[in-house]
Amino acid sequence: MSQRWSTICARRVANSTRWSGRWARRHGGGATPAEGWTVAHQIAHLAWTDEVALLAATEPERFGDEVAKALAAPDAFVDEAADALVAAHAPRALLARWREGRRRLDTMLREAPAGPGSPGTGRR
Repeated sequence: MSQRWSTICARRVANSTRWSGRWARRHGGGATPAEGWTVAHQIAHLAWTDEVALLAATEPERFGDEVAKALAAPDAFVDEAADALVAAHAPRALLARWREGRRRLDTMLREAPAGPGSPGTGRR
């Protein structure tokens, strides 16, 4: 792994740790600057983003399905995904889902070969 990727991965882990601490203190119900979103919505958005990034790198056909959904509702797609995750998971389960997805994405990025055609780079 290149030094650049190593630094990016280390920052992601540090950010996850900070968010996890905030979550544990607030249990997801606190308001945020994003109108209508709670901390739970932000965690759900992060979980969804990590899951879709992993999907892009590992299952391009399924990622294409997600892109089609996004194109069908570009102004609502992200909010709907966060709302669905918040509705489907208790706060601790949502946090666990995010942590596991973050761990899986971190592992994929660390193990990916450097250079063009690497997963998640968009280059072939």
